[in-house]
Amino acid sequence: MSATELHATWWQFDNFGKTHLAVARSSDEGASWSAPELADTRDRARARCSYPPPAVAADSATGYVHLAYFLQSREGAGVWYTHSMDRGANWHPATALIFGDATAHSSIAADGWLLAVVYQAPQAPSRQIWLTLSRDAGHSFERPLMVTREALQVAEPGVSLEDRTISVTWTERSQGVLADRIVTREGVVSIDSKPARSSQLGTH
Repeated sequence: MSATELHATWWQFDNFGKTHLAVARSSDEGASWSAPELADTRDRARARCSYPPPAVAADSATGYVHLAYFLQSREGAGVWYTHSMDRGANWHPATALIFGDATAHSSIAADGWLLAVVYQAPQAPSRQIWLTLSRDAGHSFERPLMVTREALQVAEPGVSLEDRTISVTWTERSQGVLADRIVTREGVVSIDSKPARSSQLGTH
């Protein structure tokens, strides 16, 4: 995967009202794009434009492309994950990260075999932001960690990953406060495979 390669993902609708998760690749920094591939076609809601934008991360070291997204599928509604091992040409069956009916935003970041996914819990009334890690490029995931505090209105999760440093961002609003603020938590992922050590984040 070259430095000029880009990947885009979006929701695409067919003539029957079903929603499909589409992905396209550009090898020339966006000047031209491949024909879209369908990464997930299991929509049962016929929601049409009501899903949040899917999140995408492509890793040049492995050639993997990763997607995280909310979908009301045949197996249940929730936040799902899938990946391609060949730069978006073929897609593995999706894995559920968490089930819940409330629409949820997500974000994803990759650094070699290390993968970080953050999402807003799709269960009302608690809509906290959660983080889960994979150390094998998305083939398995560790137990998720809640990175926000209870009793706050939180939204717009984001994540970045560089040199084993994770930064999680979100917006939050305290009770009785009209303006949102952006919050960041950072942590360093340990080399070993112990989930407890990999989940130490500090708030900024």
